[in-house]
Amino acid sequence: MYVMDKQLLNRYDNATQDLVKQVKNLKMPTGFKSQYDMGEYVIKFREMFKNPAVRKLLLNRAQERQRLSNGLFSAGFCGVSSYTWMQMFRMPDNSAIWRLKQYDNDKKNPVLSDDHMWLENIYDGSVLDLTFDQFIDKNNNYVQVPYNAGKNIDTNTYNNLYIGPIKAFAYYVGINLSDCILKNKARSR
Repeated sequence: MYVMDKQLLNRYDNATQDLVKQVKNLKMPTGFKSQYDMGEYVIKFREMFKNPAVRKLLLNRAQERQRLSNGLFSAGFCGVSSYTWMQMFRMPDNSAIWRLKQYDNDKKNPVLSDDHMWLENIYDGSVLDLTFDQFIDKNNNYVQVPYNAGKNIDTNTYNNLYIGPIKAFAYYVGINLSDCILKNKARSR
């Protein structure tokens, strides 16, 4: 069992509160209504990033020691959390609000140790990165992700490749993702 360092946990909790503020201040498109509270789900997602059972089920164990020792609790969850969020928060006609974006780390940026995914608002281009705090430099400062270098991700391909981990993550957050997607499709008719 890993004991979390209090200072690292405080940094993580502060990042979570920053995200809660960000989603509460999002300018959503006219007509947007959701059955889910965005601020509440930021907190739920971020709590699951720290959950040992979820981490064991979904993450590459080879990287766990380094991630946990540096308080990088959100590392490894960028894709499943972004995809789940994108399905939960849609327009009443089921049209998307968010697009999945990805930065492919081709080793041009040595501080970003891996590929990274986030959400971009289709309407205004604003970024929602639920795991922005997973990259830190040697001075423990957050590294700015080059969002402008991101590529659009085909959500159907991503869904087909990662549906198991996506559904497992959503389940732990309290969402039946299959039902959510079916309801979204039914609303679009």
